[in-house]
Parts: sequence; structure tokens; C-alpha cells
Amino acid sequence: MHGSQPNKRALSFVALLSLLMWGFELRGVHGSSTETLIGIRGRDFVVIGTDGVFARSLVMMQQQQKKFFPIGCNQHKAIAVCGEAADCFELVQGLDREVKLLELSVGPDSGFGSPYSASTRAVAMLARQHLLKKRLKVNALVAGVDRSSTTPRPRLAWLDQYGALQEMRTCAHGPSASLLLSALDEGAKGDISEDDAIELAHACFDQLRGRFLVNTPSHQVFVIDASGIRSVPRAAQKAAETPNA
Repeated sequence: MHGSQPNKRALSFVALLSLLMWGFELRGVHGSSTETLIGIRGRDFVVIGTDGVFARSLVMMQQQQKKFFPIGCNQHKAIAVCGEAADCFELVQGLDREVKLLELSVGPDSGFGSPYSASTRAVAMLARQHLLKKRLKVNALVAGVDRSSTTPRPRLAWLDQYGALQEMRTCAHGPSASLLLSALDEGAKGDISEDDAIELAHACFDQLRGRFLVNTPSHQVFVIDASGIRSVPRAAQKAAETPNA
């Protein structure tokens, strides 16, 4: 009887240690154990969804963390980041300075010329170079609408902390990506409309709240199109869809 109490304490300590090890393992693989980024590219727009969680290991520090940042002068390119907070800040600030310098040098709609064929691709390549040079633990989605041609062309690039860069139609970052990718592929079939893409992004975060182990108390959804960048809260979208009485 007396020996069972120490055994319970030992088991509790082992369980806590296992949870902490799990949290640190996720941080090493994904940059953060709780963060989520979502990207959806349509015909003439890109939708980006970010959660608002900032956590250290298994402890939530903040629920309204900003993870989406416009890049450059013309408000048609942006980057969403997750990972180590200091590394995210350094990547965003450094990238924004470089892009603004290039735009002021060669013009905001020139596509930066050779060797880059489009401005959003240039931003993604610059982000990759900065990430690898500084060895930053950041995962990112780079999105934008290129206006160098007569027809606006949306672009969405997936970039991880190891420098892998790929243009995607739908993508996600974080441990929850394994749950979200199937929903994104199914929901974004065919020529998805902007309203449907916005609703799909909101629905993905609703799925996380109901099915994923890690809590996602808040999120934001942004749209990038030929008109610029705007935030689309769930309430505002519902009001726009409701016909006038």
C-alpha cells in the first residue's frame, strides 16, 4: 500500500516528461507545436488563413499573434509565417526592406526583370535566400497577385524552414496539415469562387477546433486580389452573403 504512492508519482512524472518531449519534438519538426497556416489559390485571388496562437512548448502565451504581413510598396504581395517568434520577425522585416528597395529601384510592377519572371516569385526566392542565409526556423506561405501582364495572375508558394520552395494551389503548414490537406483538396476542386475559398478557410479552422488535439481559439482569413489585401472576418462574410430584406 505504501509503495503504490511513489509509483503513481513516478508514472505521473514520466507522463509529464513524455508530453514535454512531444512538444519539443513538434517544435523541432514544424517550428511550432500549435501553429497553422492555410493557403488557397483561385482564378484571380489568393486566400490565406492563419491562427492566432503563440506558444512555447505546451504553454499558450498569446491568442492574437499577428502572422500575416504585406510585403513591398504596392500591397499585392504578402507573407504568412510561423515558427520561432524572433526568426519570424527577422525574416519579415528583412524581406520587406529588400522588396521595397527593389521596387523603388526597378518599379513596383516590373516583376523585377531577369532572372525572375514575376514579382511574387521574386519575393518567394528572396524569402528562401534570407531564410537559408540566416538559418531561420520559420515556415512560410508567400502569396500575391502579379500585375505585370494585362490579366492578374495569382501565385501561392509554400516554403519550409529547410528551404524547400514549391508553388501550390492549396497548402498548409503545421502539425494540423495532415488533417487539413484532404479537406482543402476536396473543397477547392475545380474553379473555386472567392466566397467559397473564404468559407473553406474558415471551415478548416472549425474542423481543427472540433477534431484536432491542439486548441485553436482564434484565426484570421485574408484575401489578396487585384484590388489589394483585405481581412475577411467570419461575421463580415456572412453579412455580405445575406441578401437585403
